[in-house]
Amino acid sequence: MNWPRQGMHTRLLDQSYRAGLSHAYLFVGPEGSGKYDTARFFIQKIFCLDHQDSNRPCGECSACRKIESGNHPDLQVIAPDGQTIKIAQIRALQSAFSLKAVEAARKVYLIQSADLMTPEAANAMLKFLEEPAYPCVAILMASHPAKLLPTIVSRCQVIPFPAQNETERIDYFQQKGVPIAQAKLLARVMGDHEEQLAIGETARFAEVLELVVQLTTEFVSKQKQPMQLIHDKIIKIGWSLDLVLLFLDCLGYWFRDLMYLSSGLESELIYSAYREQLVLQLKSLSTEQLLKGSDVILNTKRYLQLHGNLQMALEAMVLQMQGEFRVCSQ
Repeated sequence: MNWPRQGMHTRLLDQSYRAGLSHAYLFVGPEGSGKYDTARFFIQKIFCLDHQDSNRPCGECSACRKIESGNHPDLQVIAPDGQTIKIAQIRALQSAFSLKAVEAARKVYLIQSADLMTPEAANAMLKFLEEPAYPCVAILMASHPAKLLPTIVSRCQVIPFPAQNETERIDYFQQKGVPIAQAKLLARVMGDHEEQLAIGETARFAEVLELVVQLTTEFVSKQKQPMQLIHDKIIKIGWSLDLVLLFLDCLGYWFRDLMYLSSGLESELIYSAYREQLVLQLKSLSTEQLLKGSDVILNTKRYLQLHGNLQMALEAMVLQMQGEFRVCSQ
C-alpha cells in the first residue's frame, strides 16, 4: 500500500513514525486535501501486524482490514453530531479510553472536523490530550485551525495539507475504480464533503446519485410522488445531515447541468453519463423554472446549515419544487 497522496505531509508523518510516534497530530488543510484518507493510511500503519516493510501497512492483515472496514476495537472516530462536536462525545471518548487496548499496544482516536468542537468539548479535549489514561495516539483534523484553542494546537504535531486541484481529484477517484462521470462529480463536490467522500466510491454515493435522478424525474412527471420518495429514501432510513447536504449539492449540480444543456454547453456537463435523462427532463422545464429550482435547493441547504431540521426542510423543498414545476403529487 502507498500513501493516498504524496507530499510534505507524508514525509513528516514518515519521519515521525520512524522517530517514535507523537501523542497527538493535527492535520490542517482545506476540505478535499486528503486528510481523511491519509489519516486512515497512517492508522493502518500504526496497527499493521506485518512489519516486513516498516514504512507501509500491508493492507492484508486482520488489523489493516479492520481499519479499512471501520471496526477495529482500538480505534475511535468522532464526527460532528449535527453542526458541532459536543462535550458528551468527548466524555464518551474519555470513558472508552480509560480501558486498556483490546488488540494493540495503544489506542488511536480520530476527530473529524475538530474545529467544530463546542467550547465545553474543546476544554474537555484539552484535558484529555494532557492527561490520557492509557497510551494512545490522537489525530485531529481541521480545515480552520484558528477556531481551535491555541493550547490544543500547541500540544499537537501540526501536519499541513495542501489543496488538491480538480484534475488531481478526478485522477484519484479513477484510480479507485470510479467511472469518469462519477469521478468528475465527486471531484466537484469533494471540496465541501471530504470526510463523507473519502469513501465516495462506495455504494452510498451511488445511492445519492440514484436519488438525484429519481427525484428530478418525479418532479417533472405528474404520475409520481416526490414527497413519498423523500420519506422512503431519506427520512425513514435516517440519513445524516452531512449526507443530506451532499445530496443537495449533487441535486444542485444536476440543475446546473440542465441549464448548461439548455444553453448548448454540453461539453461542460458533469452528469454526462445521464445525458438521456437530462434531455428528457429539459423538454418539460423552462429556463425560469430551472433558475427557481436552483434557488430552492440553495435556500434549503442554507436552512439546514442553520437549523438542521431535516424533515421540515426537505418537505418544504419538495412542496416549493412542485409549486414551481406545477406538479401535484398523488
